Amino acid sequence: MELQQSLSLLFTMLVLALVPGPVVFAIISRTFSHGLIPAMQLFLGVLLADYLFICIALFGLTALANVMGPAFVVIKYCSALYLGFLGYQLITSKTKAAEIIDVKSPVTQVASNIL
Repeated sequence: MELQQSLSLLFTMLVLALVPGPVVFAIISRTFSHGLIPAMQLFLGVLLADYLFICIALFGLTALANVMGPAFVVIKYCSALYLGFLGYQLITSKTKAAEIIDVKSPVTQVASNIL
């Protein structure tokens, strides 16, 4: 991976780290309970760990593609066709209305039996 690609991946991971999710809530919680410095350490740790895991996955897939050779190209195009088929099914599927059933809770059943 070239330096420009690596930096763009790191910047993308930085932006994605700001999207609300469990990590953002953990960082907010850490900020309120321990202060800004521990929260920044948690943020940088999560960012670097995500970056490391993605780089390992990319290098692993690159090594796998080099070992498999032409078979990897066939698998790649078959996977793309399958994803396209799933997308087509999703677009053309009919929406179904959920049936709502009125269920009495045990508490209301007991209360109605007493009354």
